Amino acid sequence: MQHTIIKQITTSKNTLDYFHFGEGIRTLVIIPGLSLKSVMLSADAVVEAYQMFAKDFSVYVFDRAQKLHPGYTIEAMAQDTAEAMMELGLSDCCIFGASQGGMIAQRIAISHPNLVHRMILGSTAPILNEHSRQLISKWIESANQQQVVSLNHSIFTHLYSQQTLSLLADQIALAEQEGSPEEMARFSILASACLPFNSTKELSQINCPTLVIGAKNDRVLGAEASVELAKHIQCELFMYDGEHAVYDEAPDYKNRLMTFFIK
Repeated sequence: MQHTIIKQITTSKNTLDYFHFGEGIRTLVIIPGLSLKSVMLSADAVVEAYQMFAKDFSVYVFDRAQKLHPGYTIEAMAQDTAEAMMELGLSDCCIFGASQGGMIAQRIAISHPNLVHRMILGSTAPILNEHSRQLISKWIESANQQQVVSLNHSIFTHLYSQQTLSLLADQIALAEQEGSPEEMARFSILASACLPFNSTKELSQINCPTLVIGAKNDRVLGAEASVELAKHIQCELFMYDGEHAVYDEAPDYKNRLMTFFIK
């Protein structure tokens, strides 16, 4: 099995890990959501899951900055990602941002419109509601107290459907045990950035073609978050009958991405 090569790109303030696959003439940037484990550890799985894009797109997947500090914001994440894209010579890209990655994508489209050709925002929000604020605050507390099992259990059970949880019960039980003190501290900083995030007043500045994809049973951010996001941007909205991680679960999700991006 071929292993994906993890690379690094240094911006004015930070260094980011990323990986790249595909040789298409179009560029697709994927910005993943909040996770206790770095997406770089799942690079091979991501490449396999998005292999259908490899012919038409040159695909880049970015992690958050390597060195984080308390108070690190979504806006700073977006700036770091945008600078990494520019350092790599990317522009006029298709961007798919999921969950927190969708918050980052919003900020990139607002602050660096030349980088974005078309954008899909999946299971994300322009601002947290009271439920999501309380849930993420509990995750931060668990991370700060090094409660790795309870944190992972809450994340998995809120992101995925009961069908997936039952089907992958053994793997999830093992995964719930995993999380180093360093990963917990990093997660706490990243999760804390969601709490003050509010892009509602600037979403009207987004002028690239945008599709918001939400889930009617999103138990992390709520279905209304996607509806509100699309309303502010005045863009197309599609709602699945699914959970927050519908981007992993819906069998036609990636086909929907492809259809929108190749227009």
